[in-house]
Amino acid sequence: MDDLLQEFIAETRETLEALSGEIVGWERDPSDQARLGAIFRFVHTIKGSCGFLDLPRLARLSHAAEDVLSAVRAGDRHPDAATVSAILAIVDRIGEIVEAIDAGQPLDDGDEAALIALLEPGARAEVEPVIDVEAEVSPAGASLQPSHSARAPKRTVRLSIDLLDRMMSGVSDMVLARNQVARQLRDAGDPQLEATLERLSMTVAELRDTVTRTRMQRIDALFQALPRMVRDTAAAVGKTVSLVIEGGDVELDREMIEMLRDPLAHMVRNAIDHGIEARADRVFAGKPVSGTLRVAARQAGNLIVIEIADDGRGIDTNRLVEKFVRNQPARAAEIAGWSETRRLELIFEPGLSTREEAGDISGRGVGMDVVKANVEQIGGRISLRNEPGRGLVVTIEVPLTLAILNAVIVEAAETRFALSRQVVEEIVAVDKSALRIERFGAHAMAVVRGRRMPMVDLPALLGLASPETVALIAILTLREGVFALGLSGVVETQELVVKPAAPAVMSAGIYAGQMLPDDGVPILLLDAAGIAARAGLRFERQEVTVESEAVVEAPRALLFRDADQRRRMIAADAVGRIEQVPADAIAPAGDRWWVTREGAAVPLWSARVADPAQVRTILRLQLDGREIGYPIAEAIEIVDLPAEVVSEPGGATLVMLGDEPVELVDPLALFDPETTSGARPLCLLHGSESGWMEAFLRPTIEAAGYRVVREARPGTAVAVALAMEEEASSAPGHVIRLSRHAGTGLYRGDRAALVAALQEYRA
Repeated sequence: MDDLLQEFIAETRETLEALSGEIVGWERDPSDQARLGAIFRFVHTIKGSCGFLDLPRLARLSHAAEDVLSAVRAGDRHPDAATVSAILAIVDRIGEIVEAIDAGQPLDDGDEAALIALLEPGARAEVEPVIDVEAEVSPAGASLQPSHSARAPKRTVRLSIDLLDRMMSGVSDMVLARNQVARQLRDAGDPQLEATLERLSMTVAELRDTVTRTRMQRIDALFQALPRMVRDTAAAVGKTVSLVIEGGDVELDREMIEMLRDPLAHMVRNAIDHGIEARADRVFAGKPVSGTLRVAARQAGNLIVIEIADDGRGIDTNRLVEKFVRNQPARAAEIAGWSETRRLELIFEPGLSTREEAGDISGRGVGMDVVKANVEQIGGRISLRNEPGRGLVVTIEVPLTLAILNAVIVEAAETRFALSRQVVEEIVAVDKSALRIERFGAHAMAVVRGRRMPMVDLPALLGLASPETVALIAILTLREGVFALGLSGVVETQELVVKPAAPAVMSAGIYAGQMLPDDGVPILLLDAAGIAARAGLRFERQEVTVESEAVVEAPRALLFRDADQRRRMIAADAVGRIEQVPADAIAPAGDRWWVTREGAAVPLWSARVADPAQVRTILRLQLDGREIGYPIAEAIEIVDLPAEVVSEPGGATLVMLGDEPVELVDPLALFDPETTSGARPLCLLHGSESGWMEAFLRPTIEAAGYRVVREARPGTAVAVALAMEEEASSAPGHVIRLSRHAGTGLYRGDRAALVAALQEYRA
């Protein structure tokens, strides 16, 4: 009986997460028989299970709700707002009772007879919400399916997260053992076992991918509670809100989903309470009476991007500054020179809000600093895009999984460590003119292009004797500020499995775990915040003044020495990792050379290489599932992609790095080597993907004869705009719509088609 009860509790809990959203959708469209049928089947199943398991209170509640739903299905009763609210109240009570049963705790009857009485025709709750909530969910979104048919196509089993973690740990050990065997075979030179090792490598890689996927869950599980939350919040503040949900089929680590529940709920309530105006204010501003709240998820490489956008009033930064100065008058002069972006970040200051009075829904800004801290704690970032009078977009970026982290492997005192790529803003070589190190006794400051920041010498901090001087620094970004970490070298970047380190190691306070790189030698993952605390850093936030009408974050670029010994640059987003390859990993096949790594063959771009067999360092470039290896001599540093561009007649694109022209490698041209050239009309990169477009498409657009911008000043003539399909309607003038998927519209990775479209607009 205990096993049956636990199965009943687990299934009821999962279904309840989706049910409230389905009821809200049914309230909006009472004729939706599919939703009504799903809700009816749920309460019917609850009633039947309660009779068998002897749960009379649940049976009484579900029986009453079933009678009303049956009448509605038969057309004998209309589902008005009071009826829907009563059913929602009963569903909530069912959830409370189930949780109490699971915890083994007593629960008072809570006047359940009064809840059942609210189901009677003509009954009214004390507060009847007036709201029109619309949930538009993508085709793979969160619709509740009947319990029988949903389980029919496939068999499932429930596993604990602890068991999944142990499986991941075991697979990581298998990867380590495989790498050790591979090295021993290479040293022994026994060709007979190479084929067996190849099969073993493919099997281990597939098993690792499978175990990783068992931790993944559709983000729809995070979005299911939103329709009910929006309905209740909007009703409480007397507003009308339409909810649009997109990207419910995106998958994310289960643990990450749980960590995002509270931040997302706070953002949604904040948007309704603070952002979307009251009905009368919206009419006065010339807006529709119903506000729109859009929650969308998408995958960008190894990141999941969640956007919460509303069409409300936005944030009044002047009022934020006024309240901040009122609390801290000594900083008034400092704030006067801040940019709009920095002023907007005041919303993350504890207790700061544009409201004068606290509200019951989202308070007075309390929690925004906590939201930011929680997101950054899991390796994510949060940013704001504010349009006063038109709305606010909150963007949250988090890693795809907590089990696998994109890491930069660095060296200090002949010892290797790992840093989360999320905290690494830039890597700069000491012998470059852009960097200067100033020492003051035991303290040091790094000056990067006029920007001063405290510096921590990693070997000295760890107490490691090192004959080496600092060769480069990694600029690390924390919530509190920015600092430089002195290193002796950078090895490469890899996606690595994170495992806990020994308690004695973790007690040092500067490590976040250990990782297993491809060579099988474990390395420690550095905790950037712990290093700053250990070094006793005190941060002072400084503002960089940008002389432009709009502050736009510049994309990053990798500066490297190419195989022909010339310095070139390429968009950093195009580089999956920098990898050292052994001699036996490069081999010819067909009409080209290939790099064999991790059981997979990657084509080698060898146009500038005299002898591909001598290649030892490659950039693994990635574009929408495709991958190539680009051979280089060495990676130098990561810098901002310069804005000054020079286009040569032959189609090459040069950028000015200081006084030196450096060729910018076109990543699309490496996948599609055709080029074009021409005049220079203006091409605007529009929308949330403008950064990706500049990083990947800018060389192609420049080669096609256009000048590229992400922000056009008023009065500037824009010849053509590039935008993703879902954002094209808001782009100005002539628009080229880009698709994320090959074979659908103009695929954004199809260089030849993009050039042809650009030439057509020029003609």
